[in-house]
Amino acid sequence: MAIIHENMYQSDELSKIDTSTYIESLVEQIAFSYKLGEKIDLKLDIPSVKFGSKTLIPLGLIINEIMTNAFKYAFADRESGEVTLEVQEINNNEYQMIIGDNGIGMPLDFKHQESNSLGTELVQIFTEQLDGTIERVKQAGTVFKITFIPQEG
Repeated sequence: MAIIHENMYQSDELSKIDTSTYIESLVEQIAFSYKLGEKIDLKLDIPSVKFGSKTLIPLGLIINEIMTNAFKYAFADRESGEVTLEVQEINNNEYQMIIGDNGIGMPLDFKHQESNSLGTELVQIFTEQLDGTIERVKQAGTVFKITFIPQEG
């Protein structure tokens, strides 16, 4: 949240900030806190659109939870890996975020809706706050597709 406030104060428009600036800063801070150095390649593709705090706070918490899990667990026995985050507009005022890693992955039968994990529950709650949906993409590693609608304010 501190990143959001800092970006709002530096913005011409106090109620909205540039999504790419915010997300890139957030991801860099998460990666730095895990001291992964050159081990993990970050691939970010975020449009330069402006969202308010009612969108960026839950979105940032979703990113934090998924990225933290990737940095903690996905590459435990590997020398290198890749974490990706892509946001794109898919319909008028509806966005899609693809976020994940190419690490060791989760069991194929894992269903986030049935998980008792606090982190998984939080991601689900924050996605619902954005009138969104979340689904696991079946590919190497752990990748999620989250669709959401930016909230006013």
